[in-house]
Amino acid sequence: MFNQTRIIASILGMAITALPIAALAQGGPAPVGIDIVKTEPLTQTSPVIGRLVSRKFGPIAARTSGPVEEVLVGVGDRIKEGDIIARLDVRRQQAEVDLRKSEVAEYQGRIAMANASLRKAQQEMQRMENLRSSAAFQKGRLEDLEQTVAEARGSLAVARAEATSAKASADQAEIELNDSDIRAPFDGVVTIKHVESGAWVNAGQPVVTLLSDHDLEIEAAVPSRIISGVKTGVVVKVRLGETELYDAVIRAVIPEENPLTRTRIVRAIPDLTAGATLAAGQSAIMMVPIGEPRDVVTVHKDAVLNRGGTNLVVLVVDGKTEFRPVQIGDAVGSRFEILNGLIPGDVTVVRGNERLRPGQAVVPAGKGKPAGSMKSPDADGKPAAAKTDSKQKAQGES
Repeated sequence: MFNQTRIIASILGMAITALPIAALAQGGPAPVGIDIVKTEPLTQTSPVIGRLVSRKFGPIAARTSGPVEEVLVGVGDRIKEGDIIARLDVRRQQAEVDLRKSEVAEYQGRIAMANASLRKAQQEMQRMENLRSSAAFQKGRLEDLEQTVAEARGSLAVARAEATSAKASADQAEIELNDSDIRAPFDGVVTIKHVESGAWVNAGQPVVTLLSDHDLEIEAAVPSRIISGVKTGVVVKVRLGETELYDAVIRAVIPEENPLTRTRIVRAIPDLTAGATLAAGQSAIMMVPIGEPRDVVTVHKDAVLNRGGTNLVVLVVDGKTEFRPVQIGDAVGSRFEILNGLIPGDVTVVRGNERLRPGQAVVPAGKGKPAGSMKSPDADGKPAAAKTDSKQKAQGES
């Protein structure tokens, strides 16, 4: 115990000698930023390597066949939904449209003729019916006229059917003519250009490959032994790049397991900050929850100093500083888990702590009262325990 005390004293002495002369000579309370030690839940996680993928990605194909008249985009171009990507030579499609429209007009004429023939036959049949009670009535003639009316009705039905078919063919020709302009189905960036001007393309043949980099999500192959921690709607942490940590909502857990790797594909939608420079295929690390959350004592990362390989925290006790060695556990966002040395409610210095010395008077930045002169509530909402008790606990555990 005596040796431990000497080691701590030696470390604190090194910290004091490392402080700037100006700080030692400073008179009056030093302004500092403070933070309260608190208790919060911590969930153990297991990192799983994944990648960013686009939900909208793939080849944009021609919808009709024909020679390519012009390709209006190149690799790397950013285009909007509805923009024209390429145009086909429309002369063949235009000729087809004109032909089908002429057929429609022809069949409309046949319908008109069939209608006229039917009306005439019906009128003659009606006149003969009106003569039924007179000597001029001819039964054989009436039967012939009835047959003529039936034939006229049949001719009219055929003409109408042929006109409908011709109209459908004309509409199809119009669609193919309109499809000669190949348009972007969504916003994105051209990643591959498959054809050049003058090439012949068939319906269904790719013209360009388009990728939407504004609709990215994370795909990771999660081992089946920890898949129970991943459910649709659960929020997990994901790391993109060196330090960027984001929240992501699990969108889907694919109910199919890879028999070789014993993993299942998980898709998550990240909550990205504006201006984040990300790309499809970029590596991402998904922090998959394992086990049940546990309550831990945490302190802000900025409160922790390292002096001679030992982690120290500057406490504020009755308006003066006290240096306390601490044992750090896992990271909890912008805070560290504290395994030993602090209790909930302790007041720590998070800004200006590098310039301080033990026993120096401090005041919160922008405040008139010494820092720590007011008791901070502990995790249970009660006034914090006396700082001397906290100090004795830390020394006893040391």
